[in-house]
Amino acid sequence: MEFRFKIKGVINSFEMWGDEYTPEMLDAQLALANGSDLHIDIDSIGGCVHTGISMYVTLRRYAEEHNAKITTRTSGFVASIATVVFLSGDRRIVNEFMQPFIHEPYLEWSEAQTADEFKKSYTDLEKTKQLIAEFYSKTTSLSIESALEIMAQDTWMSADECLAIGFATEIEKLSNAGMKIAAKFKSKYTKMSKKPDTRMAWYQKIAKAIALETPKAELTLSTVDEKTIVFPTLEAEDTPTAGIAIVVDDNANYTGEVETDEFVITVEDGMTTEVFDKTEVDEEAVIEDLLAKVESLQDELAKANAKADKYAKLYNSIGSKKEAPKGGKESKKKTDEADPVMAAVNKIKERQKNKK
Repeated sequence: MEFRFKIKGVINSFEMWGDEYTPEMLDAQLALANGSDLHIDIDSIGGCVHTGISMYVTLRRYAEEHNAKITTRTSGFVASIATVVFLSGDRRIVNEFMQPFIHEPYLEWSEAQTADEFKKSYTDLEKTKQLIAEFYSKTTSLSIESALEIMAQDTWMSADECLAIGFATEIEKLSNAGMKIAAKFKSKYTKMSKKPDTRMAWYQKIAKAIALETPKAELTLSTVDEKTIVFPTLEAEDTPTAGIAIVVDDNANYTGEVETDEFVITVEDGMTTEVFDKTEVDEEAVIEDLLAKVESLQDELAKANAKADKYAKLYNSIGSKKEAPKGGKESKKKTDEADPVMAAVNKIKERQKNKK
């Protein structure tokens, strides 16, 4: 039985921003796995080079010590040093939309001030670059020279390329699901750009690669309450409609209502069910429509009042008959006088009586 877990976030040796994945977290997962085979979904833009390599070593040692098989799978972005962690799998699965992204290492931050200090930083970067290239050459069919070349070109590898060089062992077909992942990244990237920090370079490199190499989720909007929404199947000039995929603040399965400056959008399980375009509202037409409705209601009210008056008269007529006095000739006479029909009947009876 496989033990499944996810490596998600920036790979770092310690938690700083709250979205890191650390060696301690990996150790905790392996303790829970207790020697079982592993299935690891990876969604990471990379991070610290040496931390990523140490995670690779930890996973391979676990596999050897427990005679366990490891499956790694792209569940989002597998970029930068996260590719090294991905290569720890015996079975390595990429999907048709989100493939590994490889680039040269760079300094996340540096305290270099003098020429000698900058030279040392340069030397350290060269050594790190060479280390990663050698790693790729040993875990794939790439030569060191080829690895250095694709690193220098900031390469976004297609699924077929991953398979060809042994980076992956198989390709997973996901249809539209991969586009949702791309949209989710764009949402994260948009929010990150509002809060610049030293990690932005990772996002910028990956975003550049997406722009050059993969289908783009161009249409990105902000809601009135500062949420980010992305339409993974639309271009920038498109207009959202009902029945399309939407990602709201990284949530590809969002259900609810969101409002932008232009639209009010109803969403159910990551799909738009209704889109109201606020810019298409004609105020004059709305006012005329309301006036027509008021006039119609006034006509209906007049008809209702007339009908009520009719029923009121009938009720009063019935009520007056019920209240007529009972018994006695005088009472009967008054009743007959009040009823013209009875008065006519009585006259006929009186004539017949006189004839006799």
